[in-house]
Amino acid sequence: MIINQTIKLINFSTSVNMKVIENTAIDVEPSIKYRVSKTNAFDPTKLIQRDPYHEDTIKCESVFTPEELDDLIAFLKNSSRLYLEFSYLTHTLQYPVIIDKLPKIPDDARFFNTKQSYSFKAIYKTLEPINFDDTPGYGNYWGLSWGF
Repeated sequence: MIINQTIKLINFSTSVNMKVIENTAIDVEPSIKYRVSKTNAFDPTKLIQRDPYHEDTIKCESVFTPEELDDLIAFLKNSSRLYLEFSYLTHTLQYPVIIDKLPKIPDDARFFNTKQSYSFKAIYKTLEPINFDDTPGYGNYWGLSWGF
């Protein structure tokens, strides 16, 4: 678990939008799965596994004001291609994610600061950084490279 981390949610839709969330506790649960997994027809004790990929669960927990919580939920609902970025030791990790669990909104969250938990699933073969050269409006062929 990584505590007091600043995370960035990067949304690629018609443009690139970014949401920064500070003081977040992050828990990454890595797992490797296989697209093809079956037993050998001649020897059932042998397992045949091909085409591995990663399916990680990333659980986040943050304290939000009512306005920040509404902004986060609106940002997540309007996202198409979503990346989660945070730093670990000397590395900056950028996971392509899909929403697994949105924060619950109890009545108290409308009026008081509340601690909310939400989670994402990251499904990828290799973890590569975002290439902003291929992003419209940010790359070499589409305009200036603003970056983050």
